[in-house]
Amino acid sequence: MQGKYILLVLIVILLIVPLCDASTKKISMGAPVFIGETDIDISKALDNCRIIAWWPEGADTSEPAGKNITLRAINEVSSVPNHYTISPKEFGNYTGTWYCEERKPVTVAFIVQEPQVTIRAWNLDNDTDVSGTTVPTTTNITYRIDTNLESAMQLKYRPDLTPADSFWTVKLTDPRGRGVTSILPEVMALRIPRS
Repeated sequence: MQGKYILLVLIVILLIVPLCDASTKKISMGAPVFIGETDIDISKALDNCRIIAWWPEGADTSEPAGKNITLRAINEVSSVPNHYTISPKEFGNYTGTWYCEERKPVTVAFIVQEPQVTIRAWNLDNDTDVSGTTVPTTTNITYRIDTNLESAMQLKYRPDLTPADSFWTVKLTDPRGRGVTSILPEVMALRIPRS
């Protein structure tokens, strides 16, 4: 049975994570971006900046940066900012605010975050997390998804959003690929794996 829940969690994650559709790809200055986002347009966030830099939280930005990335050479025309990837290799250890390094004072380009998605079994009767516990068959159980990805759904950060982008559809399937329309309490009476 644990394999069923693991499959269920993976399917839900796969449906939520690709939130960066065509209309969510253009990033404004100061917007949160997520490690693993691909083919995003950071040109507006850069405002013609060529070099971005990261300093540890609270560090003096007049001191040398902890890390910097040159996006294009001087006088070079590049499409890199229009199709950029927030790669784990370059940004994985450098979450937080990235600045345009060549301007003084430095200006915020974007804020790199690690995407987080937590899926929990939720007891509706007393509004508590019951992941990893046993519950009576009469308990009203649902699932709860907590994520930091909602910041990508704000118009001030993603100016090309449409009303359809602000909703996420979660579709549950069983191990055979059949749609699950409700979570039955008798199924949830088994031990629920903690995510």
